Order: sequence, then structure tokens, then C-alpha cells
Amino acid sequence: MKGPTISRKVGESLIVTTPEGREVIVHLSGLRSNQAKIKILADQSVKVLRSEKLEILGFVP
Repeated sequence: MKGPTISRKVGESLIVTTPEGREVIVHLSGLRSNQAKIKILADQSVKVLRSEKLEILGFVP
């Protein structure tokens, strides 16, 4: 899977639009050592899964 690499500073966001026109807001709310704290704002119908969950289900991101 390919996609853009986007840099964000703490407090900044990016918006992703699904093919159905739904917006997903991804907000970088904090950094600690080597971890990023990310807040995802989306309609309840949008599924948000961590990559390790996809691997368990047999999908390779």
C-alpha cells in the first residue's frame, strides 16, 4: 500500500475523506519518547483498526 508521508506538529490535524464523502479527522495530540498520541474523529460507521489487529485478521497493511 502506498500513500503520502505527512508531517504534523503537536496540535495539528489532517482530514481524510472516504469514497462515501465521510470525513475522518486525525489529530496529533501529543508526543512522548517514541510514541505519538493520536485522536481520531469519525462517524461511528467508520471502522478504525490498529495495524496489528489487521495482521491478526490476515490483512497486511
